[in-house]
Amino acid sequence: IKDERQLKRFYQDLSRSEAPKLLRAELFVHPTDEALRLNGSGLAISNPPWGLEEELRELLPWLAKLLGQSEGGWRLDWLIEEA
Repeated sequence: IKDERQLKRFYQDLSRSEAPKLLRAELFVHPTDEALRLNGSGLAISNPPWGLEEELRELLPWLAKLLGQSEGGWRLDWLIEEA
C-alpha cells in the first residue's frame, strides 16, 4: 500500500462489483501518508470462509504491533456485506 488516493478508488470500484461479500484486510508497518515507500499490504477477500473475520480481528493487531516499524496499524471491514 503506497498511495491512499489510488487505494480508495480501487476499493470504491470493488464495492460496486457483483461479489456476494467482500472483506477488506490491511496491515500497515508505516504511516499510510508516505507515498514514497511501501507502507503495508492488503487483501480484498471475496466470499471469505466462515470464521475468517474473527481470526483476522485477533491476528491483525498482533501483527501490526510485531511488525510495525513506527506507527503500524491495521484495518478490517466489509466493502460488501452479505445481503
